[in-house]
Amino acid sequence: MGYPVVSTSYYTKRCQRFNKVLNRSKVADLIAQGEVFACKQIAGTTEWSQHAWGNAVDLMVRNPSRPPVAVLHDLRIIAENAVAQGTQRTLANRGIRCAVERVIYDEKEWRKGSGWFPYTGEPHTTHVHVDFAPNETGSPPCAH
Repeated sequence: MGYPVVSTSYYTKRCQRFNKVLNRSKVADLIAQGEVFACKQIAGTTEWSQHAWGNAVDLMVRNPSRPPVAVLHDLRIIAENAVAQGTQRTLANRGIRCAVERVIYDEKEWRKGSGWFPYTGEPHTTHVHVDFAPNETGSPPCAH
């Protein structure tokens, strides 16, 4: 079935490829849509979100009004698949790993080279955040 990707601006080729790959994967039916661009800083910081460069996607889970345990189950499946697309050769990525740098969901964060650890920022209990290597730095064009 697949999910639509919503972006009001530019998004990186790394992000575009990841969304194409995920749309071919087993988890696509769990995702309502992917939301890419937002000119914003990371909540509670002065650091720009990767969304400000179109280098991140929030994967919104279908039917978020279901019981929290069901939503968190789907988020875990989506997050684990996102990590797999960045670390393994899969049918969906056609043998070429995606440039996944970080995955966040349900107060958990995965980083390339570090694995899973607790995340203390926004809880991410209705979506999975994925951003891509290399992370963009400095001030994004939308900030000017």
